[in-house]
Amino acid sequence: MARPLRIEYNGAHYHVTSRGNERKAIFRDDTDREKFLELIGRAVEQFGIKLHSREKASGARPSIMQIS
Repeated sequence: MARPLRIEYNGAHYHVTSRGNERKAIFRDDTDREKFLELIGRAVEQFGIKLHSREKASGARPSIMQIS
C-alpha cells in the first residue's frame, strides 16, 4: 500500500531522513559526504528550502527542512 501524499504549503516543516540499507553507513568516505552536502546546498538555493538542522552521523541523516 502506498503512502498518502505529503501535504505541502508555504512555511511547512518536514522531518527528512536518509538511511543506508541495513543501517549501514551511507557514505564511503569524506568525498561522498562532501558531495552530499554540496547537493543539499544546491537544493536549498534552487528550491528556497530552509535547512534548520542536520545530523552528522554516518548511518542516518535526519534533517528538518522548511518550504518557503
